[in-house]
Amino acid sequence: MKILKGKSKRSKIFALITLAVIAVLVGLNLLLSLLGHNKSVYIDMTPEGLYSVSDRMEKECAFIDGLDEDPDKNVKIIFCNDPDNLMDSAITRVPYFMALKLEKMFDNLEVETVNVNYNPTAVSKYKATSLSVIGSTDIIVSYGDRYRIAGAANFWTVGDDNKYFSYNGEYKLATIIKSVTLANDSNPVAYFVTGHGETCYDAADLDAAVTVASEQLKNLLLERGLNVKTIDLSDPKVESIPADCALLIINNPREDFKVEADR
Repeated sequence: MKILKGKSKRSKIFALITLAVIAVLVGLNLLLSLLGHNKSVYIDMTPEGLYSVSDRMEKECAFIDGLDEDPDKNVKIIFCNDPDNLMDSAITRVPYFMALKLEKMFDNLEVETVNVNYNPTAVSKYKATSLSVIGSTDIIVSYGDRYRIAGAANFWTVGDDNKYFSYNGEYKLATIIKSVTLANDSNPVAYFVTGHGETCYDAADLDAAVTVASEQLKNLLLERGLNVKTIDLSDPKVESIPADCALLIINNPREDFKVEADR
């Protein structure tokens, strides 16, 4: 009213039009912000196409549409923070937008966010042990009862100066999705040799010191699409190295290998 007070009729009309235009612009801004958060409406203007999904990535993940149509077995990509916090940093923003793009492409893939700082128990089922910590920059990919956890920083390539200089998220995410969805007995296996005091990852004893010490190596193998198992070559039931063995790991044995004469 102060703006309109003492103005001529024409001035008042222009003032009203100005106020109406400002109100419309504010409304559009709020609407676009809301759509950007909820519907992932954005235009990728980066020369590298950081906020887009390449044709190769779409092709690599095309198998997702052929997975079990049971909604309880959808591929889930869980970001451990709120969307606002994820978009505050490029380290988490780029993988988050990539996941949202994939969610639009494939019906059997869904993206979730959970703030582990406020609700740490929401991801407790994804902890390997009670001592495991899932941080706010971690990304969980699950399918049924299988899951993998990777830090957002692992989606980037780091130079000698410890600075991020390139994005490798498509390869990383596609590999993780394949490792949780295509894991079966026909997949290649990395075997940890046991029975001689080796340091190995034993899924049957997750709290063992040797298992905890080998967890990072196990995660690396899983990210490369390998199943991880143990094998005791001194066991008489083991006649030879299994045909599905792609990698045999003998990690720091403490005892000599003994082979019977007839074997």
